Amino acid sequence: MRHVGARGIQRLLTIAGLLAFVATVAAQSGPATQWPATPFKPNPNLSAQERSGEHLFLQRCSICHLAAYSKASPTGWPNKAPSLEGVLQGAGPDKETAVREATLKGSLNMPGFQYALEPSDLDALIAYLKTL
Repeated sequence: MRHVGARGIQRLLTIAGLLAFVATVAAQSGPATQWPATPFKPNPNLSAQERSGEHLFLQRCSICHLAAYSKASPTGWPNKAPSLEGVLQGAGPDKETAVREATLKGSLNMPGFQYALEPSDLDALIAYLKTL
C-alpha cells in the first residue's frame, strides 16, 4: 500500500471541496419556481411606515417566508415557513397580538426578534403584513 503524504491529503481535500462547491452551485441555480413559495410582489402604494415594514420583512423574514428568493436548498430547509400572505388581512386585535408575540418570542423553527426589533420596527412590520 502506498503512503499518502500531507500534500496528497491536501490535494484530495481541495478536490473534494471543489466538487462539493460545484454541486451546491448547481443545486441552487435552478429556476425559482422549483420551490413552493410565495413570490415577492412589490407594492408601490405603501405608506412610509409600511415601506419600512417591507424593508424589515425582506431583511429579516424573507429568507424563510419567501424561500424562492433564498439560497436555501430544495430539500426543505429553511423553506418550511408558511407564507404570510393574508395572515393579518381583516384580523382582529387578538390575532395581531398573537403575531406580535410570535415575532418577538419566536418558536422552535423561528428565531425571536425581541432583541433585534424596536417597538416602532414591530409596528412597521405589522403594518406591512396587513398589506399582504
